[in-house]
Amino acid sequence: MSILYLTQPNSFLTTDGREFAVVQEDCILSRVPLEQIQQVVAFEGGEFSKLAVRTAQRYGIPLIFIADHGRTIARFEPPTEALYLAQQYQFSHQPEFYLPLAQSLLRGRWHNGVTILLQLYARHTSDALHQAIAQLKADLETLPGLSSLAAVRVWAQRVTQFYRNSWRFFCAQQGAVNWSIEEGYSMAYALLSQELYALLREAGCSPHVGTLHPDCQNHLPLPCDLMEQFRPLVERWVWQNWSPVHSGCSLDQWEGFLQHSVTHPYGEVMSLRS
Repeated sequence: MSILYLTQPNSFLTTDGREFAVVQEDCILSRVPLEQIQQVVAFEGGEFSKLAVRTAQRYGIPLIFIADHGRTIARFEPPTEALYLAQQYQFSHQPEFYLPLAQSLLRGRWHNGVTILLQLYARHTSDALHQAIAQLKADLETLPGLSSLAAVRVWAQRVTQFYRNSWRFFCAQQGAVNWSIEEGYSMAYALLSQELYALLREAGCSPHVGTLHPDCQNHLPLPCDLMEQFRPLVERWVWQNWSPVHSGCSLDQWEGFLQHSVTHPYGEVMSLRS
């Protein structure tokens, strides 16, 4: 099972009822059997034929449009109900479930954040990095003591802003300022969100029921929640590789990132793809 991407300008998706075909200027770029597709993602300039839309609806395949700067333009979802939707709604109203979950996701995120800063500090001794590491470690000590989801969200906003500012200050010291990097973050988060969206649908979970981000504007709530633990890894990858998708930041690079091995805070060595 996979995600089919339309990345080329003026490309469109069509089908013969058995396969999806990506066509550009009367040339078929690729063919993929319908049963191998979890969803189709089109960037700006990509289009869907009416037959492709009807076929996607019939086979329960979501269609998503994403702008080049990472914003989700439109999402067409088949009218199916997730297997575990009722349980998700039930647990989303139980503090003994959603509060530890939110704290766990954020602890994973900032464990990874501290690890990345420590790796940078080992190569580039910097007072700013040293102070940022110490502050993040101290903040992590206070996270388990927060007794409400509102307090956790405020904590997360403050720590995120501090981390971003520390990272930007360090990059400025290294002469690596890139003020368009926010577009890179948005695009990478959009790609990761689609991966998580596909996994959640396959597992029978609704991506519309989340905890930390119930009103997320650009992504669905549950994928946005689950991205938390991987955000520092994504942001580091963006700093190392960012350029707009249509001018060189290829999906092959992104797939390489997903296959890269990392040590998860709550598990063993893994890849984001696994």
